Amino acid sequence: MEAQFPYGMRPARVAERRQFYENEFSLATSADWFRIGDQEQLVIDVGSETTRYRPMHKQYLYKLLYVTQYLTHAELNEKILTYVPEDIYYDTKSTPSSAVQELVFDLDPNHLYCMHCRMMRNKLSGPISAYAFCEQCFIDVATATAELNDLLSKHFTHLSLIYSGRGFHIHVRDNAAWQLPYEQRQALAEKMQQRFPIDMAITAGSADLIRLPDSLNGLVSRKVREIHSSDLEQPEKIINEKALPAFLHDQRR
Repeated sequence: MEAQFPYGMRPARVAERRQFYENEFSLATSADWFRIGDQEQLVIDVGSETTRYRPMHKQYLYKLLYVTQYLTHAELNEKILTYVPEDIYYDTKSTPSSAVQELVFDLDPNHLYCMHCRMMRNKLSGPISAYAFCEQCFIDVATATAELNDLLSKHFTHLSLIYSGRGFHIHVRDNAAWQLPYEQRQALAEKMQQRFPIDMAITAGSADLIRLPDSLNGLVSRKVREIHSSDLEQPEKIINEKALPAFLHDQRR
C-alpha cells in the first residue's frame, strides 16, 4: 500500500517535473531568496523521497547535490533542467562558514500529534510513508501558522509567508533577525515549540537548508509559493488553486 496525501496530492513524475521547470519556473523570480552577496547556493535532491529520478543520476539518490558559484541564471537553469529535481533548497546562511543566517520557522503537519495520521503511517509502506498526513492536520497547521505569524509581527517588520507544499514557512528578514546568535535562536526555537508545530533545527539554525520559493515540491506535486496571511483563512484554496502546477491543472479540466 502506497502513502496517500489529502486533496488529491501525489508525487510528481519526472516528466511532469521537467514540464514544470521548463514552463513555470524562473530563477529571476526566486533570486532574492538565494542570492546572498555574490554567492549563489542552490541544493538539489534528485528524488530521495519519491525515488523517481533520471536513471543517469542514480548515484545522487539519497544525497544532496550542491550547485554553487555559477555566474548566470542560465547556467543554473541548465543544471536544474539536467537533474529535473524532486526538490530545490537554498542555504539560509550568507556563506557556509558565516554566523549570519536567515531566521525561518518551518511548520509542518508531521510535527502535529495526530492519532489518525500515526495509524495511517504505520499501515503504509514505501519511502514516503513517513510524510503522509490528513486534511485536518493541514488545516490545523495553517491555523498555527496564522497564529505564529501574528505573534511574530509584533516583534518583526519584514515577514514572508511561504506555502511549502505540505506546510508553511515564515521567513523573518529583519536585519536584527539575521544577526541572532545560535544561543538566542535555540532559546527562541525551544520557546516556540511549546506552542507551535515547528522544526526546532530550522529555527535554531543547526539545519540551514530551506525550500526555494517558486520551485516544485515533487513529493506532493505542489508549487512552493509566497502567500498572504489572509490566504491562511482558506488553506484548501492554496492547495487546490494557488499552488496547483499546470500539469495537474490540465488534468482536472
